[in-house]
Amino acid sequence: MEARLGEVEFRLGDIEARLGQMIREQERTNLIVETYQKASGQVVTLAFGLIAIATLTIIFSTALGNHGLSWMHSLRP
Repeated sequence: MEARLGEVEFRLGDIEARLGQMIREQERTNLIVETYQKASGQVVTLAFGLIAIATLTIIFSTALGNHGLSWMHSLRP
C-alpha cells in the first residue's frame, strides 16, 4: 500500500511541476500576444494617418490647381 501511495505522490509532484511550467509558458505567451496587439494597433494608426495625409494632399493639390505651389517659387533666391 505504501508503494502505491509513493507512486501517487510522485505522479502528483510531476503533475504539479508540469502545471507550473504550463502556467509560466502561458504568462509568457500572454505577454507576447499583448505586445503584438499593441504594436499592430500602432501600425494601423500610422497607416490610417498616412492615408489621411495623402488624401488631403491630393484634395488640396487638385483644389488649388497649378497655382497652389506658386508661393514656393518666391522662396528661391
